[in-house]
Amino acid sequence: MVKLFKPPKKNTKGHKPYKKVLTVDTLDHKGQGVSRGKDVTFIAGALPGERCEVLITEMKKGVATGALKQVIEAHPQRCQPQCEHYSQCGGCHLQHVADTKAIALKQQAIHDQLTRKLQLPDLPWQTPIVGEAWGYRRKARLAVDTRHGDCHIGFRDEKNRVFTINQCPIMSPKLEALIKPLQHWIPLLRAKRAVGHISLLDVEPQVTVVLRLTKPLQLNDKLSCQQFEREHSCRILVEDNDGKFEPVSFSSSMCQYTLLGFDYQFSADDFIQVNGAINQRMVAQAIDWLQLTANDKVLDLYCGIGNFSLPVAQKGCSVKGIEGVAEMVAKATFNAEQNASHLATKDISFVQDNLNVEGSLARLLNDTRQTFNKVLLDPARAGAYEIMPQLNAHPMDAVVYVSCNPATFVR
Repeated sequence: MVKLFKPPKKNTKGHKPYKKVLTVDTLDHKGQGVSRGKDVTFIAGALPGERCEVLITEMKKGVATGALKQVIEAHPQRCQPQCEHYSQCGGCHLQHVADTKAIALKQQAIHDQLTRKLQLPDLPWQTPIVGEAWGYRRKARLAVDTRHGDCHIGFRDEKNRVFTINQCPIMSPKLEALIKPLQHWIPLLRAKRAVGHISLLDVEPQVTVVLRLTKPLQLNDKLSCQQFEREHSCRILVEDNDGKFEPVSFSSSMCQYTLLGFDYQFSADDFIQVNGAINQRMVAQAIDWLQLTANDKVLDLYCGIGNFSLPVAQKGCSVKGIEGVAEMVAKATFNAEQNASHLATKDISFVQDNLNVEGSLARLLNDTRQTFNKVLLDPARAGAYEIMPQLNAHPMDAVVYVSCNPATFVR
């Protein structure tokens, strides 16, 4: 038997906790084990086929939440999590199973959602895009808690409390190497209580540390920042209450990454794919599935800073990127202009529009008086519920939907 997770000390939903032995049937899209009996029970940390002792902590209309107390019969590929903070952090979901099996379990969870909720037949799954299991994350955020005289720098647990971390093996090695130095340095700042959180980016021109401050940086602390930059070969940006970024030493606050020969500039708070290697393969795969020709007219919805748009335009087709955030549209336009010599077409443009409004796509098409025959969309976790019926009214030759949330994708 393997004891893994501590059950909560008290139940906040008015339900009296009780123990139960359950067999796990499947995983959901969040990586939780699902036991389907009289009640459907969700159990974080449990794997399909396992027999577990579970503390039922919440019950509502036939759906229960259980805390895993111990595994009585374990999955054959259950393993020891590599991160010492795994059971406390909650940022990763499947470190307790071998890497190769984790991909299959995730795919099965999505398959179950699609087949159960949409009554689809067997799906034509393609070979998954895989990369390194560790050290891949190029962007991360550390929480800071300086209350009660202590300084905790790390992540938040399930009760939203900040706990100090010693490692994060999914961060890139350059970012993970900054954890301990930051924990030693931040308490030395006079403005330590003004630090809200710390963002880390492993991108060009240098590894970047972003301090979110609630008050301006004073001279002594600025000098301390410059010393930290020199000692750890990084640059520090200060983010103020208005969301503006000010470099401590360098001339620019912009960041940059390279994708398929294109250089993308972005701000530290802009969305980028956190796994750079997978991003390269994902964009290449999307372009392959679109089967682009010079005659195609492509809509790139939720285009961001142009992550997909520029490689699509490299194929010589017309590209129109749509994004809801005006600042991102400006950066996408800038990136297209800066990379113009690498593009096979000049017919690439970006506009700002709220795609989460009924009729937005029809209005856009009427305003631009353009027709499109292929579409790529990469929405946020909330999905693209409002835009899908509008796409149905404008049939396309090909649609590639990039989703980071299986639940909203299925919806």
